[in-house]
Amino acid sequence: MNALTLAEEIINGRRITREDDLSFFLTCDLLELCEGADKIREARIGDKVDLCSIINGRSGRCPEDCKYCAQSAHHHTNCEEYDFLPEEEILAACKMNEREGVDRFSIVTAGSDVLLYNEDYLRASWKDKYDGIICNPPYLKFHDYDNASLVPLVNEQLGIRLNGFTNLYTLFLLKSISQLRDGGRMAYIVPSEFLNSDYGVEVKRALLRSGVLRHVVVVDFTQCAFDDALTTACILLCHKDGSLSEVRFSHVSDVGQLQASLADYSAWAADQLKPETKWKQYYEGARSAGYRHLVPFSTFAKVSRGIATGANDIAMR
Repeated sequence: MNALTLAEEIINGRRITREDDLSFFLTCDLLELCEGADKIREARIGDKVDLCSIINGRSGRCPEDCKYCAQSAHHHTNCEEYDFLPEEEILAACKMNEREGVDRFSIVTAGSDVLLYNEDYLRASWKDKYDGIICNPPYLKFHDYDNASLVPLVNEQLGIRLNGFTNLYTLFLLKSISQLRDGGRMAYIVPSEFLNSDYGVEVKRALLRSGVLRHVVVVDFTQCAFDDALTTACILLCHKDGSLSEVRFSHVSDVGQLQASLADYSAWAADQLKPETKWKQYYEGARSAGYRHLVPFSTFAKVSRGIATGANDIAMR
């Protein structure tokens, strides 16, 4: 086996696995290896490139002693030093790169004050506070996680009364809200079912009581927002600034409309929102006309837990 032979096999459909013996890479000719990689690039991608851009969000005075880095405080390099750039400046740079056709934009900072924790979020400290929270929590129904201990834990910490049928993602959501510092912002992407379900009543009540909910962007339930997850989806944007007067609702038919949804919305006064009602009335608007032929399930039968079927061809007559 050599690099060129392997490259041809990959182009023809072979997929390398952990069980393959690739030890020849350690001794193969470098030019041959580069030629093989280029053949794969040409066959699979062509002459396209993805453009990535970064902005130096905070510069200099880094306490780490990386020998190659000009921003380390251990070296005398006369590099420019400044604290975190204003949000407006970073956003302007991002939009400029987007106009220039850049595919990805990232913020890099000097320093080592980012800490990673590998722990159970709900059982970890509730005292920590954050300026910003972005989360895509696990979507587990009540019978797929330890709801017997986690729901009472959240109820005790927040002084609320969630029921045992609560989905796990809402526990993450409510804890995160409690951890926002004054002025903090939060974005959560979660299934939208809680907006219109019985267990969601207390969740919506807690959201309104917190005073942080600003915008709800709902992806149409007929669309699948994630390639590998069959679930509804919505994005919750929150801001703890102590000035809740209205909540905005947007309804998009696909995720490609998310940017436009920030300007295309219906606004409701916060005191008009009722946690006991289904919130689809706030975001469906004209779309609700398409569902007028539907009738309550109670017209046909009485159920205590619900009916689920994986057979889409089944219809009730």
